[in-house]
Amino acid sequence: MKTRVSFLLSPETVRRLDEACAEPGARKSDLVETALTHFLAERAHGGDGALLRRLDQTSRQLQRLGRDSEIALETLALFVRYYLTITPPLPAADQEAARALGRARFEVFIAQVGRHLGGGGNLSRQVRQAQTQHATATGDLYAGDIVKPPAPHDDWPGGGQTAASGSSPWPT
Repeated sequence: MKTRVSFLLSPETVRRLDEACAEPGARKSDLVETALTHFLAERAHGGDGALLRRLDQTSRQLQRLGRDSEIALETLALFVRYYLTITPPLPAADQEAARALGRARFEVFIAQVGRHLGGGGNLSRQVRQAQTQHATATGDLYAGDIVKPPAPHDDWPGGGQTAASGSSPWPT
C-alpha cells in the first residue's frame, strides 16, 4: 500500500520530470520514488557513495600509473645495462670526437621527443601495438632479431648513412 504525498516543484523540475516520463508506461510516481530511494540510500551512507566511487577509480588509475612507471624504469635499466655491457671503451684520442657526436645525437633526440609529444604521440602505445601485431603475425612473441638497431634516419648525425657507406650514427 502506498501513501499519497503532496509537494511543490519548480516549473523547470516539472518540465524535466514530464520529459523523463514521456515514454509509454512511464509513471511520475515511480520515477520520483526511485530517485528518492537512491538519494536517501546515499544519504544513509553519509552521502559519500559517489565520492567513494571516484576515489576507487582514482586509486585504480594510480595503480596503473605506478605499474606503467615501474615497467618504464625497468625497461630503461635493462637497456642501459645492455648498452654499457656491449659498448667497448674508447681510446683517449677518440673521446672528444665521441663526446661531440654524443651531444649532437642528444640534441636530435630531444628534438624528436619534442616533435613526438607535440604531435600527441604515445610511443608506449605504439610499441604495445607493434608487439601485439608481431606476436599475432608470427605466433611467437620473441621471434625475430631483437638486437638489430633500427635503420638510421636522415635527421640523425651521420646523415642517415649506413656503416657500408662509411658513417653510422650507431655505435659499432
